Amino acid sequence: MERKPMIIIVALIVVVIVLGALTAVFAIPALLPPSRTVTVKLWYTPAHYGETERDVATVLQSALNEVPGLQVTLDSADWATFVNQFAAGRMGMFLLGWYPDFWDPDNYLEPFLGSEGAKSLGSEYDSELMNDAILRARQLDQYGADREAVLTDIQKELAKQAVYIPLYQGTQHVAYQTGVTGIVLDPLQRFKYWNISRAGVTELFTGTTDEIVTLDPADAYDYFSISLIEQVFDTLLTYDDNGDLVPLLAKEIPTPENGGISPDGLTYTYELKSGLKFSNGDTLTADDVAYSILRSRDIEVGIPPRRGDPSFLLDVIDTVQAVDDDTLTVTLKFRFSAFNAMMALWNTAPVHRDFFPMNAWTGDVPADMQNLIAAGPYKVSAWAVDERVTLVANENYGDWATWRKPKTSTVTIRLLATASALRASLEAGEISVAYRTLNPEDIVDLQGKAGLTVDIKGGPFIRYIVFNVQTPPFDNVNLRRAIAAAIDRQQIIDTVLAGQAEPLYSMVPIGMFSHTDIFKDVYGDKNMQLAEDYLEEYFASRGLTIFVRELAARPN
Repeated sequence: MERKPMIIIVALIVVVIVLGALTAVFAIPALLPPSRTVTVKLWYTPAHYGETERDVATVLQSALNEVPGLQVTLDSADWATFVNQFAAGRMGMFLLGWYPDFWDPDNYLEPFLGSEGAKSLGSEYDSELMNDAILRARQLDQYGADREAVLTDIQKELAKQAVYIPLYQGTQHVAYQTGVTGIVLDPLQRFKYWNISRAGVTELFTGTTDEIVTLDPADAYDYFSISLIEQVFDTLLTYDDNGDLVPLLAKEIPTPENGGISPDGLTYTYELKSGLKFSNGDTLTADDVAYSILRSRDIEVGIPPRRGDPSFLLDVIDTVQAVDDDTLTVTLKFRFSAFNAMMALWNTAPVHRDFFPMNAWTGDVPADMQNLIAAGPYKVSAWAVDERVTLVANENYGDWATWRKPKTSTVTIRLLATASALRASLEAGEISVAYRTLNPEDIVDLQGKAGLTVDIKGGPFIRYIVFNVQTPPFDNVNLRRAIAAAIDRQQIIDTVLAGQAEPLYSMVPIGMFSHTDIFKDVYGDKNMQLAEDYLEEYFASRGLTIFVRELAARPN
């Protein structure tokens, strides 16, 4: 009988030991630090920027995964989904590209760093200090030393915050059959279909991998839609083949010297050329120009109301008034030394109010486009989605811009699905011109083909990474800096782009006023030690580094 209490005591001891062991097993994970690896996703869109986009993303992924503690995965979406997702704040890190709306550093900084532009481009960056700096730069002399200093400071702050990481500046290219003339690759990458001809043909067939989104100037904000709008609409001012601003519908460019700009720099007066007409024969007046600019600035459609995608570009405008049929005044909210360039924007082009009402979008229904009323060199004859768009010469295009009168009466642009199909169509003679976008290796290969010419020129197009700074973990600046330091730009250019790009270290492109290689100065290229240091600071800010070191230092 004496052994029974002993057995009970032993059993209780065993139970206590087992319970203690189980408690320890489940408690240990709570004592250990969280994972020392941060896993992030890089988004890309597989076709919009050409067939090499996945390769660009893969090279970036490979370089970033070399940083201890950083793990990058890839995901993709078609262009329409991609745009909707990043605009809705659902992507933390993604690849984008940019063509300038107008030729000034402001257009490479304000859309990205100004609060409204940053929201529309998916970074959600919002800084009153940056907004103030951008406003200050706008009011200084366009090419003065004071403005250059402010623009340089903005680029320094951009590098410090690492909201965007510039990657490379692309080239522009076009391939065409022997006998084609009038091809121009200008500094702003505005392709002039109206200037192209081929001996013995009245209909020129060209090809592209681009897609049309809308032909409404107030809502278009993609390269190809804008390119087509520029064939069909004229603006007050435009750019010549050298990238210099010149009059188009206006008689001259306003300056303080000719009285076109008021002494306070706030009011611009544009005198229209005589004989301006819409494609239906109606007279084009200053009132039509005023209507069109205000429509692009103010239009809101739908529930909830949506502004036009490029409308924020015109927010600098306070009032627009037709003084008489031939005179237009534009008053600004604040002085903006580069404002004349805004009057070369596609969304300031005069539209006919019968076709473009103030309260509705017009331009995304292909069947309606043959009735589109504009005032440019061409009219839209037909648009078959994912197949072709056909332009025919505007018979009412007068003598206000004889240099823009079409050299070929009809241009059909075939909309091809892939770069490979674009090359095949050119080599088969189905198209005479292939413009946007051939694969880099095809550009190299086609240069040696008989009967073909390939033109390559530096362009204003830039590629970059965007971070949504409101989305964890990218709300931590040190993680963004770690990624910026680990980027290997030259590897992308050499292995993916066949050397047809230049490394870019600022959002302001190479060759533009105020450009500085600030990201190279701050981060270098593939600076793995710096990337590790910034990642260590990221972990430290989350309490990981100190905890790990304390745990390792504890006595056994």
